[in-house]
Amino acid sequence: MEKKYNYIFKCYNMPFSELVKINALFINKTDLDKIKNETSSQNNVFIEIKKKIMEIKGLDSIESGYIGMGFLFRRWIKYGEGSPDDISFEVLDKILLTNNLKYLKLIVTVRNIQDELIKLDDIILINLIKEQFVGTPINKNQLFYLVHKEIEFILEAKDFWVESNDSNKKENFFEKYGFLSINTAIELISDSQNLKIISTFKSNTTIIKKIPNFEELGIGGLDAELNHIFKRILTTRIYPPSYLKKYGINHVKGILLYGPPGTGKTLIARSLAKVLNVREFKVINGPELYDKYVGETEKKIREIFSNAEEDEKDNGDNSGLHVIVFDEIDSLCRKRGVINSESGVHDNAVNQLLTKIDGVEALNNIIVIGMTNRKDLLDEALLRPGRLELHIEIGLPSEKGREQIFNVYLKKIKENNLLNDDVDIVHLSKITKNFTGADIESMVKLSIANVLYSRVDFSSKSIDCSTIKKLSMKNFLDAFNEIQPMFGIHHTELKNYIRYGIINYGDNFEMLKNKIMDSVNHLKNSKVINLLSILLEGDLGCGKTALSSFIAKESNIPFIKIISPDLLIRFNEKGKYNSIYSIFEDGYKTPLSIIILDNIEKLIDYVKIGPTFNNLLLQTIIVYIKKLPPKKKSKMLIIGTTSKRREMENLGIIDAFDQVIHIPNLSKNEMAKILNGYNCPNVEREKIVSFINEISIKKLLNIIDNTLQKDCSINFQNFKDVYNEYK
Repeated sequence: MEKKYNYIFKCYNMPFSELVKINALFINKTDLDKIKNETSSQNNVFIEIKKKIMEIKGLDSIESGYIGMGFLFRRWIKYGEGSPDDISFEVLDKILLTNNLKYLKLIVTVRNIQDELIKLDDIILINLIKEQFVGTPINKNQLFYLVHKEIEFILEAKDFWVESNDSNKKENFFEKYGFLSINTAIELISDSQNLKIISTFKSNTTIIKKIPNFEELGIGGLDAELNHIFKRILTTRIYPPSYLKKYGINHVKGILLYGPPGTGKTLIARSLAKVLNVREFKVINGPELYDKYVGETEKKIREIFSNAEEDEKDNGDNSGLHVIVFDEIDSLCRKRGVINSESGVHDNAVNQLLTKIDGVEALNNIIVIGMTNRKDLLDEALLRPGRLELHIEIGLPSEKGREQIFNVYLKKIKENNLLNDDVDIVHLSKITKNFTGADIESMVKLSIANVLYSRVDFSSKSIDCSTIKKLSMKNFLDAFNEIQPMFGIHHTELKNYIRYGIINYGDNFEMLKNKIMDSVNHLKNSKVINLLSILLEGDLGCGKTALSSFIAKESNIPFIKIISPDLLIRFNEKGKYNSIYSIFEDGYKTPLSIIILDNIEKLIDYVKIGPTFNNLLLQTIIVYIKKLPPKKKSKMLIIGTTSKRREMENLGIIDAFDQVIHIPNLSKNEMAKILNGYNCPNVEREKIVSFINEISIKKLLNIIDNTLQKDCSINFQNFKDVYNEYK
């Protein structure tokens, strides 16, 4: 952060009218030298007045202690009659001259001529502007004075786009000022009836309606993605067509937004309509285009592009921009040859769309936006350059992104002073790991609903509106505990597998738990490994599923999913495959995930007689156990369980895992320790332990439960009777 030095000078008119043409303020040379010495400034000195950045220069004709200020600057900062004589400003010690303007829109007004119609080529004014103002700071809504052939022009900086030369600083739209450079693309808009600006190289069509502030548009956590989209689709459209022809490039005409539901794909598409000047903005739902009659689907696709075709035919390069959004585009453009259909309507729809976007008579005045949750289903030809060539993954928001999303949804609440001081948005953004924007919206709505519900008296059917209750931190935490995020932990499912708790039955249990937790921590802290698979094998009922669920819960990993036989039982073969595929793909979208493959032999439909098994499911599981997450920053832990080690070894599953850990049955000492937690006399416990060599923990707990139903204490004879029933 640059150091600032405060000064107070008296306001002074410009001593010479010619100085108004210079985009700077003036002080006495001696005063300027003094400021340079105090601030260690070398050449240019920049100051800040009312959050406006200006350059100051030295002039002998200005009295010491005064600052020369032209009429335009006075008007701009609203410093006119009735203002105090003194004006304070801050000198910026080390201002970084890296915020170059990539694009600048200027509103042009003629000052001294009213009746005569003036025609002027834009290139003449642009060259004059660059000759006079290159290297000077330009602020939002700043006014400039320019003279050409005795015609006085007033220029107002309406919008601009900043491009940073600092490698550590991203290009953005939010800067309050930027420096005019020789490479700045300048657009001139006439604001006088008697001034006609002739565009030499480009049309007067303004592609940008306004420089976007994404939080104002109700978008949070997507700054990087949105900036990349605007950079790719706007950069070439700002420049004149003749300029681009020298490079031999065309506009980006297609964007694919893909990612999980609720992350903001539709919101991005809507925001484009708000910030771009478009001739037409269409939103098409993919399934709506299908028709039972042959050729009707292709006809509907042609009709979507018909207005853009007519516009380009009539106006050529001056044609307006047409934005066409295809929601759920995967339903329209599936891979050709995959779907069995006698009419071939799916394949024909893909062919027709490809022709319109990138065919022989391809349009240059369109932006086609496709949105999907399943990029893998799309025909590859649609994703090549010239078609939907810009692929933007809209993933789960980061912690900073979640903070922005909370601020978006709480903006109205803050404005109306309905947010308690104890609400910590930073803390909320930390605990909502793997929450999508939709999940956060749901959490805020639930918090509000809980507050409103507390003010309703259902017995008298009355509502207390005398006071408005503020949202507290407790309201948000209660909502957080109720919300089940799509990419979070299914707590109910985990609790079902450890509903009776975890019994620490001795050193062997501690060793197993610590061994698995060490592997989990190794994965979490490793900078090299991003995939680890562990197989827990042992007899039925030895606690494999409960232990894996317990480890997952204790790991504090935000995404946990269990693939179990009861999850897949209702599906056919294809449905089972799709379920496994979807869960793993969801896991890849999160920074850290755990997937439990419970009872693998049943997942692959293994039957001992034969033996028989489902080869598709077997190969699917083996592939995903070995498959590295596509993103380097994503890490996945896979925990498998099986009671048939020898059979799984023959099928190649054992070799797919990184670690295989045996979960043994309970030893005599471990049985004694568990029995010690119940009403079981020492003599009876010793008899039971000597009677059984080993037993699974699940079987032991069931026998204990049944024994206690017969008597309030456990004795050997009752235990033995129940044990024999379980054989």
